[in-house]
Amino acid sequence: MNRKFFIVMALFPFFFAPSATAGPALSEGLWEITTTMEIQGLAPGLSRPNVYQRCLTGKDPIPREPERDRQCRLLRSSLEGDALMWSVQCGLDRGSMIGKGRVLFHGETLTGVMRGKIQGEGKKTLSMTQRIEGRRIGNCPKPMEGPRRSAPPPP
Repeated sequence: MNRKFFIVMALFPFFFAPSATAGPALSEGLWEITTTMEIQGLAPGLSRPNVYQRCLTGKDPIPREPERDRQCRLLRSSLEGDALMWSVQCGLDRGSMIGKGRVLFHGETLTGVMRGKIQGEGKKTLSMTQRIEGRRIGNCPKPMEGPRRSAPPPP
């Protein structure tokens, strides 16, 4: 009995110690994101990795591509712990895409995947998988507050 008591007491702090992942899962700042897309029916390796930068914040944590962002509408998103999930609908040049994404934040890095269905001009639907990796590279640039003057205006 004494031996069991000491074993339980020795392990007790581990059950109540604060988690190493406590605190914000998302490290706000400027991130470098790399995406690689695979489309059903296309030979693997045809898609080159796409690298871009995006400022991720608590209000806007989704690692979206700036160029494609204008064509897409965010349907829903949630950030729970270190997992970010979202769904999106996009209008494409010759069709549409609907997809769901999920990334896990690991401090200064992230990994994830987005899966979707691409509907072309015809009835053909293709499955798409986009692998997402990222790393925080610095702070977000400060937005300009308006024109600045180097000297006061003349009287």
